[in-house]
Amino acid sequence: VVTRADTHRWLRELVAHLPPKFAEAVRLVGLEGLSFVEAGERLGIDADAVRKRYERARVGLRTRLENRRG
Repeated sequence: VVTRADTHRWLRELVAHLPPKFAEAVRLVGLEGLSFVEAGERLGIDADAVRKRYERARVGLRTRLENRRG
């Protein structure tokens, strides 16, 4: 059985391999549940920049997962 904590830990490990500016966007929005506006305020950038970083990170993570599957 995979628990929510297991999934969260696994996602954190994947995020740790991203470049820092992308990892921060994923951590704040995807893992901590902040909005793009809130994350932007924390990072000192606008919400659109956070959204772009988050989307680029998602694409990178998706590609990485697909490559691992074979």
